[in-house]
Amino acid sequence: MTTSISPTSNKVPFFVLHQEDGQNRALFTVPSSLASSLVIHPILCRGSSFLLEVEKEAQAQTTFLSTVFYSPNPEETANEIATRLAIRIGRPTDIVSGIFGF
Repeated sequence: MTTSISPTSNKVPFFVLHQEDGQNRALFTVPSSLASSLVIHPILCRGSSFLLEVEKEAQAQTTFLSTVFYSPNPEETANEIATRLAIRIGRPTDIVSGIFGF
């Protein structure tokens, strides 16, 4: 799994864990230096709002963010969240200054 985000990257790396209660936990790998800023505002996509939490530091330079949700297509939902995270990472000034962080 790659952890670098290039200007041409259209999403951050992620994986989805399917829980027994029907919920899904998606984990996204992001730069540690931006993790706390990325969770300030929820991600808005697919008709819903997704709150992100800092999960744990994966390596010295990366951190996992997570969100728990129900979706009939959890991988597609996580892919949309990953795309929006990449947009936020590509525009770091918008993370803090934008009303919704994107």
